[in-house]
Amino acid sequence: MSALPQVAVIAAADLDRAIGRNNAIPWHIRDDMRRFRELTMGKIMLMGRRTFESLGCRCLPGRSSVVLTSDLSLGERYHVRCFTSAAEALDTLTRESSGELMIIGGGKVYAELLPFASRLYFTRVLTRIMDADTFFPPFEDTFTLEAETRVEAGVQNDFPCLFQDYVRKGDC
Repeated sequence: MSALPQVAVIAAADLDRAIGRNNAIPWHIRDDMRRFRELTMGKIMLMGRRTFESLGCRCLPGRSSVVLTSDLSLGERYHVRCFTSAAEALDTLTRESSGELMIIGGGKVYAELLPFASRLYFTRVLTRIMDADTFFPPFEDTFTLEAETRVEAGVQNDFPCLFQDYVRKGDC
């Protein structure tokens, strides 16, 4: 497989690339949740089983959820499409859709599918989570920063962050 223009990754990570703790996001940043909703609305979201569980085993409104799992009965139980292979999911979903396929996590799914993405929508949370247990893979050598916006901490944002849009080097 080669990088396909309609594959994008969306993630939020701290300064050490931590993305999770105990199967949960270790911060609350309302502006990031709003950005996630805007960027994923109307699109197919591909995720791992643990990410699906962290969403309460439910599909988010206005988006199609597809889950990578070894337990295909999950699809019947929660009325969600499932694949056992990331390669098969990527191949099938990019053939079936002309829109952007959003890879939304978790750590293992990011590591496996980031090499096939042409875009990365990244929120860099300006803190360090000391007891994090899930991390985003290194990407700085293969992606170029295209745009960046700073968001300050406040009542609805635990930490300041940077909304960063990247494109794969060679695709810009």
